Amino acid sequence: MTDPVVAERIDAAFAGTTTRLEAVHLKETIREVMALAQFGNRYFDEHAPWRQVKEDGDAAAQTIGTLLNLINALKVLFAPFLPFSSARLHELLGYADALEAHGWRWEPLPAGQALPKPTPLFIKIET
Repeated sequence: MTDPVVAERIDAAFAGTTTRLEAVHLKETIREVMALAQFGNRYFDEHAPWRQVKEDGDAAAQTIGTLLNLINALKVLFAPFLPFSSARLHELLGYADALEAHGWRWEPLPAGQALPKPTPLFIKIET
């Protein structure tokens, strides 16, 4: 189950992103999506699952599940701008079908979904 505060924030980001994309306000759209990603980073830091797991495994599992669902939403929101990376992230979240098969919406990861061995989504370019 996703933290209700995070679910509301994801829903708001989808509404704002949809409106901005329909108006072809691309910079504002990216800002909206990046704001959700930054919200996720703050959530991760505040909930500190690496500490939670030592005291309350269920709380740590809830935090990690919430963050995976947030990432699952971000892959959709970034898809118009980073289609190949979003498709790869879809695979890294354990899906065997195409990202487009799920439409323009976020959904929680299926309970117990197996994740493949992680690999970097991006490579660092040395200058």
